[in-house]
Amino acid sequence: MTDRPHGAPAIEQRLAKVAESIYRLSPEPDQVRVIGVTKRFDSSIVKAGIDAGLVDFGENYAQELISKATEISNASWHFIGALQRNKVKKISHLVDQWHTVDRLDLISELAKRCPGAQIFIQVNSTGEDTKSGAHVSEVPELVDAAKALGLDVQGLMTMGPSNGADPSASFELTAETNSNLGLSKLSMGMSNDFELALRMGATHIRVGTKLFGQRPG
Repeated sequence: MTDRPHGAPAIEQRLAKVAESIYRLSPEPDQVRVIGVTKRFDSSIVKAGIDAGLVDFGENYAQELISKATEISNASWHFIGALQRNKVKKISHLVDQWHTVDRLDLISELAKRCPGAQIFIQVNSTGEDTKSGAHVSEVPELVDAAKALGLDVQGLMTMGPSNGADPSASFELTAETNSNLGLSKLSMGMSNDFELALRMGATHIRVGTKLFGQRPG
């Protein structure tokens, strides 16, 4: 009998392949966290991921995160979707790390609702008008503002081009900016480009289909 594509044994095998890439490509493999992206999957996938050895899970939507976190207590939750200020209060007690902080009003709201929160400043490193994230020139101001309000700025976060083009330039820009700001963490890389991100120093990779298979429509 073959294993179910979304079952814990299959996820464990895929996670082992991701781990092999981490130890082969990352300059600091012991610092890398694999965030299993469970957007649109139900809570059974999170449970299977935990059984397979995953600890960190990423959600894009507040209501999905609330639903899953209410049912599952032994997971570390990362918010990785576009963040609306009015959603912060609803999920502030559930999120361990916020990856998509890209403007001053969000920084103020996070400082108010969850003092000392661990955050990443999202950078629009591709210049696409449709993509969230601050322009690279705005990043130092956002980092300074967040630190002044007591937030724990882990590092920067970015996504590669939406059209599937080579993400090397955007990853390099983000990694260089991160280093220049003296930040130690870097949230960068998804299922289709995490190996390149690892080579460039990513410490947090956001992997969905590579671990869990085809996402429900």
